[in-house]
Amino acid sequence: MPLTAQPSIDGSGEASGKRDACTLSHDLRLRWSSDLASGVYATPVLTDLRSDGQKEVVAGTFTRYVEAVEGTDGHAAPGWPFGFLRSAFHSAPLIHYVDGDGIQDVILTTNDAEIVFMREDGMPMHGR
Repeated sequence: MPLTAQPSIDGSGEASGKRDACTLSHDLRLRWSSDLASGVYATPVLTDLRSDGQKEVVAGTFTRYVEAVEGTDGHAAPGWPFGFLRSAFHSAPLIHYVDGDGIQDVILTTNDAEIVFMREDGMPMHGR
């Protein structure tokens, strides 16, 4: 069912007196859901991680995992998730160009005060 609204003020700021209903085109139905390996305590990030025109959702989980899922269907992005031996993530990922290749990378902080740099393919960057 479309959402409708009845405007009460016209563009001039004056009450228009018109009773025309406008139809909004936003479809608010749930398109997909995805189970991650563990709970998420911080806000996931929506980004075009691989610079391919498609959005992914990136999240650090409470127990060991950093995950990226496809924004179109919730399936795991290629190369993801990545599991660490002993890490927990309580803050949102930061998306930034770290290694100069023109493709965004993921930066996270762990509960153990480590800063983790990850490439768009889900692999950690060593030496960063």
